[in-house]
Amino acid sequence: MKTIAPIALLALLLLVFGCTQPQTEIVRMGEAFTVKEGFAYNVEGNDLTIRVVSFNDSRCPEGVQCVWAGELGVTLTVSSGTNAPDTIGYKESQIILGETTNPSVIVFNRYSFELISIDFEAKEAQIKVTEWNQREPNEKEWFSIEPIQCQGNLWDEWDAKELNKRKWEGEEELITVWLEIVNGVRVYDYASKQVYEIVCLACSCPRGDRIAVLVNSSNSAKMLELGWEKMDSIACTEEAKLCPDGSAVGREAPFCDFAPCPGGIEPEQPPEEEFFIQKTNVPGFTIDPSVLTTTIYLDGQVMIEEEQSFPVGGDTPVSVELRQISTESVAELKQVINGTNFFELTEEDARQCVADAPTITLEINLEENSNSVYGIGSECEQEKLVAAYEILSAIDELQFLTE
Repeated sequence: MKTIAPIALLALLLLVFGCTQPQTEIVRMGEAFTVKEGFAYNVEGNDLTIRVVSFNDSRCPEGVQCVWAGELGVTLTVSSGTNAPDTIGYKESQIILGETTNPSVIVFNRYSFELISIDFEAKEAQIKVTEWNQREPNEKEWFSIEPIQCQGNLWDEWDAKELNKRKWEGEEELITVWLEIVNGVRVYDYASKQVYEIVCLACSCPRGDRIAVLVNSSNSAKMLELGWEKMDSIACTEEAKLCPDGSAVGREAPFCDFAPCPGGIEPEQPPEEEFFIQKTNVPGFTIDPSVLTTTIYLDGQVMIEEEQSFPVGGDTPVSVELRQISTESVAELKQVINGTNFFELTEEDARQCVADAPTITLEINLEENSNSVYGIGSECEQEKLVAAYEILSAIDELQFLTE
């Protein structure tokens, strides 16, 4: 009877077990790592084991009209426990991570699995595992965004897909669902505010409002990636608003507006002070002229618009820049205006004597007074427009606040 040499037997055993047992790698909780087929991943200091079942590609083929664009994904088997399957203490779950539908999944009501990136051709994905209680810190932060017109925001584009047929009660519900379901960001509070009235007509221009959401600080990177800006932590002034029922409410984050009164019954408000300054630089006879308009509002909001006068092809390109000045600067502008006879200037005072010259139009509304002066810079008698030049000089000296 022939016997197998020890070396040959060892080689045979290595071959058998090498084909049946996946290679094992140690990964760390809270750190991103790459998963591939044929590997097992043990989480350091934990009894979790992760294996890849398959990589999935549901993307719509080129040249085919689909009701959904599809996505790339990965199917994983996650087990917990040091015992063998079907024994006490052993748990196993199969999860599917997708780029848009399931970017993160909670497993065993304790661990969060997050898909960071996937390379279908290379059959590998980058994921991160964290303790669920670590992903819900007490610290929360406000993030804001200024939506654009023509429903061109990311949540609008998602809602416009054929797959989404739901009728939303309002934009708050749409944004909340989009952040939580699509992006895995839980929303704890929502606020919106109209910050300025006049906007340009291009679809890329802002609507004039600002939306803010309160989320976990752990989602900061994701919010920035989605185009939201982190709002500075500010202490609202300790003013109080007296409500009709005798109670008082204070100002609240994120915009430091007064909280609503109990029952939604608000006190009668005095009419708001009217304040509006608009300075328009009108080009003279020049090639490719553009009009630059600077508008200053009561709250210190400054909008600077540049519009091409004679666009090619019929479109009117507009660029918009939003700036801010302090309330002290607004008060100083009012003082300068009230110290002049601007509201007494007439068309005769601004009568033009220079043709095709660049000019400035100045329009001001202050309380019950308003006036518009055209053609500044081409007038016949400059001394008659001293008030306008004094106000323009004050506008040019404005210091914008750092954003």
